[in-house]
Amino acid sequence: MKRTFMGLMAALAVALLPTTRVVAEEITFASHAEIMSVLERQNMRIAELEAALHNGGGGCGNGCCDSGCGDSCCDSCCDSCCDPCCRPGGVIGSAEITFLKPHFSLGTGAGDDFDWNYEPAVRLTAGYQGSDGLGWRARYWEFNHGQDDIGVGAVDDAQAIDTYILDLELIDSMSLGCYWDASWFAGFRYVEFAHERVIYAGGTTIPLVGQVYANSSIGMTLGGELRRCIGNGLAGFVNTRASVLMGDEKEWNVITPGVYALGDTELDNIYYIYEAQAGAQWTNELQSGGYLFARAAFEVQIWDNFAGSGVVDNATEDFGLGGATFSVGIIR
Repeated sequence: MKRTFMGLMAALAVALLPTTRVVAEEITFASHAEIMSVLERQNMRIAELEAALHNGGGGCGNGCCDSGCGDSCCDSCCDSCCDPCCRPGGVIGSAEITFLKPHFSLGTGAGDDFDWNYEPAVRLTAGYQGSDGLGWRARYWEFNHGQDDIGVGAVDDAQAIDTYILDLELIDSMSLGCYWDASWFAGFRYVEFAHERVIYAGGTTIPLVGQVYANSSIGMTLGGELRRCIGNGLAGFVNTRASVLMGDEKEWNVITPGVYALGDTELDNIYYIYEAQAGAQWTNELQSGGYLFARAAFEVQIWDNFAGSGVVDNATEDFGLGGATFSVGIIR
C-alpha cells in the first residue's frame, strides 16, 4: 500500500513538472526605470489631489502651479480653470461703449424737470500684464451730453454734463480655485467735470439765467472684481470701484442773457465717485497668447458733491449715471 501511494505521488510530480516550467518561463519582472515611472506618476497625482483639497476642491492651487508651464500638473490647471495659473504675459486692452442715463439728487432741469435719454460714451483701456498676473493699465472715459425741453415744459430749460476720467493703476489677477478668480486694482485718477443748468429766453437757446459749475480734481482710486466660471468660456462677474478726489471748483453765473461771469471759487474741495458693474463675460483662447473676451453688463455711478444745485454759490448736488455697457478686448 505504501509503495502504491509513493508511486502515485511520483507520477503526479512528473505530470506537473512541465506546467511548472511553463509558468516559470512566463513570469517577467519590471525594470527599475518602469517602476520609478509608475511611482512618479502616482506621486504627481497625489500632489494634484492634495492641492485640490487645500484649495477647496479646485485644481489650481499654488501646490500645482509652482511647477511652471509645461508641467503636466500646470497644464491640467490651464485646461480646467477660468483664469489659468500659467497665463502668458503680454498686452491687455479693451474698447467699451456705455449707454448711461444721468440722474440728479435734486431732479433734472433748471426750471422744471425733464427726462434724460440713455447717452453713449466710450471707455478705452490699455496696459500690460505679466505671467504672474501683476501688471498695469491706463483707462480713459468721456461723457459729453446735454438735454433740454424747449417748447415742451413750462419753461425752456436745459442741462449739460461734460466730463472725462483718466486712470493709471496697478492690477493683479489670481485664481481662487478652478471656479472663482479675482482681480484687484489701485492707482491714480484725474477728473475734469463741468455741469451747466440754464433757463433759456422764450423760444431761443440764449441763456437767461443759470450757472456753470466746473472742477478739476486728482486723487486715488481702488477696487476689485470677482469672476465665477460657468463653462464653455462663459463667466459671470461683478466689480466695484471707489475714488477719493481733491480739487478746486469755479462757478460762472449768467449776468445778462448769453453772458457769463465768474461768481465763486471754492478751493480744496473733496469729491467721491463710486462705480459698480455686474454682467456676463465670454472668452476664447488666442493662438498668440491671451484671451479674447466680450462682455455685457449693467453699470451704475454715483458722483458725490460734483453737480450744481442751481442756487448761486452752492454746488452741493450729487450726480449719478445708470445703464448698460458692452466691451471687447484681450485679457491675460
